[in-house]
Amino acid sequence: MATREKSADLWKVQTFTTPGELERSKTQTGWMHSQPGSTYVASIGGMYDRGVWEKLINMVMYTSQQGLKCWLEEIFPARAGVVPMVNIAGMRDLAVKRALDGGFEYVCLIDGDTLPEMDTLMRLLAHEAPMVGPYMVEPESEMMLGGPLMEPNQGLKKVQWICASLMLFKTSVFNCPGVSFKDGDVGDEQFFRNFWHYGHQPYIDTDTVVPLTKGPGRYGAWSWKDRWKHIEKMYTGSKKEPDRRPTDPDSPHNHKGVYAPFMTGGSNGHNGTV
Repeated sequence: MATREKSADLWKVQTFTTPGELERSKTQTGWMHSQPGSTYVASIGGMYDRGVWEKLINMVMYTSQQGLKCWLEEIFPARAGVVPMVNIAGMRDLAVKRALDGGFEYVCLIDGDTLPEMDTLMRLLAHEAPMVGPYMVEPESEMMLGGPLMEPNQGLKKVQWICASLMLFKTSVFNCPGVSFKDGDVGDEQFFRNFWHYGHQPYIDTDTVVPLTKGPGRYGAWSWKDRWKHIEKMYTGSKKEPDRRPTDPDSPHNHKGVYAPFMTGGSNGHNGTV
């Protein structure tokens, strides 16, 4: 089916494959993005700790089932020209560009050490903040990751920086000239400081707690030998198939060894059928 709109000398022709798609388009007129709340979820590196893939899929599917456009894409390290998994900043910048090119209102960047709940993204989106993250705690020390330090369950708090393991941004903030994740090479605080010049500051939702499988690597305190050992480990890991296995091998959503409820044609147990 197709529709045509004519206003003065401007013509717009749109084609649709279903009546539902046509109806949704009528609510999107005038928006500077494809759909309000639309979110591009980028998994950075694809090196998942056990159980992370299943948590990630449940979060994305649950968000979609709430009526929002939510797409997931894995951003893998370059296979030539750089040492794999070293250029994490480059992968994050690539994810942002893909979100902007796709017309998404938000981009969610998530690492392979993060265990979100199915409603984590919806809780963050509810704030409509330019940049926001959940309350994340280092497993070993139980210290909050972000700054300044604060206790959980204090509501939405403006902060200086948020942990890079899970971040939600409005894509429009990346139109600020000179902002790049490569600035994060000198520290998370410096990266977010660049936004301050444009009137943006990050927030942490202290009511939304997301655990990590392990704490962040503090490479500055490592010896040169230990750094190279870590690079070798990351290089070897990047060559392996990502761990997308279900936590339960007998899960009905086990599709050829991958947790994939969207392939099995069943319900993932969260608010609907896929």
